[in-house]
Amino acid sequence: MLAYLINPTRRRITDIELPNDVRRQLDEMRRIIGCKYLDHATLSDVHDEIWCDDLGLTGDGPVWAFQLVNGHAKVGPFAGKCIIVGNDDYGNSAPPRIPRVMIENNVDWLDQIVPELHTITEPVDLLGRQAKRIRTFVTWSRPK
Repeated sequence: MLAYLINPTRRRITDIELPNDVRRQLDEMRRIIGCKYLDHATLSDVHDEIWCDDLGLTGDGPVWAFQLVNGHAKVGPFAGKCIIVGNDDYGNSAPPRIPRVMIENNVDWLDQIVPELHTITEPVDLLGRQAKRIRTFVTWSRPK
């Protein structure tokens, strides 16, 4: 199955082939990215997803990163190698629907950054019961 590999160290986006089997696909993504745990985010209303190292932004030192620009909004930063896959109408993995050239035109290479994670807790009402929602956001600076 076709997917896109984003490599911020080389500032390149390339086509790759992933297995069609979901278990083998996840194992191959972990191998290519070089991580133990994956995290993902939906990129578009056509359900393309970006998969990255879940712990990529938690390191102490600089990481190679990028953002994706959608209109005036920026999504990310994403740390290290990431993979974009699509989903069909039934939720099964499929080639991305967003053309690779569109990703190439909307990537903002950040090069090396020093990320800092911030966590906030906010109250929410869940069907009349008070609960807390935890959100994490990232700020970053350039290495010195």
